Amino acid sequence: MIERLIAWLVKRPLGYDLVRVPLGLYALREENPAFRIWVSFLLQTHKQAFARTRPVVWCSALLPTEIVYGLGGIPIHPEVLASLMAYFDISNWFLEKANTRISTDLCSFYRIALGMAMADHLPRPDFLLSSSSLCDGSNKFFGYLSQFYGVPHFFVDVPYHNGNQGRRYLTDQLENLIDSIPRLTGLLWRRERMERVAQLSNRARNYLLQIQRTPQGPACPFPRE
Repeated sequence: MIERLIAWLVKRPLGYDLVRVPLGLYALREENPAFRIWVSFLLQTHKQAFARTRPVVWCSALLPTEIVYGLGGIPIHPEVLASLMAYFDISNWFLEKANTRISTDLCSFYRIALGMAMADHLPRPDFLLSSSSLCDGSNKFFGYLSQFYGVPHFFVDVPYHNGNQGRRYLTDQLENLIDSIPRLTGLLWRRERMERVAQLSNRARNYLLQIQRTPQGPACPFPRE
């Protein structure tokens, strides 16, 4: 009964409106206001994903979401959702469900996410994007999801070395993604949209760099290293 109720709630916009207040109150135990903003953003993203306002793309945690936004999609990060389930102390049920389908040697992040997928608590992806960073389990997990949902899986192999050859190798793959994804999924690639996404991403990066330079000031209480 509870499982069906949760599945009903997560698939409807009303469900996210109903849980926004109790989740917000629960998150108040965190003194970091950025965390509460992030939880609110996550709820809004999933509300849009279940409403199917735009194509839904599942991404591994370290894959640049600029690709997804530039193609007009909604990025969903299953590893991040798994950590949130652990934070709210409701991950064991999803782990038990996933353990009936996949080896327990796989990282618990991916098993929790798989359990959520098996319970139909996540928006169905139109396609999957993953990279070789940070671990080998990521590629295996997304490969399995491709079979589970019957959708395409695009993979980016990130080189170990940051030399000219490695950067060229990575650039070629990203350019191939921009060409392959629209052709295989029907998404429209628009240069002006991708440029706008890149501008916003670079602006956010500059803000982060400014924050990281803050400890260099003499009045900052944080360590400089």
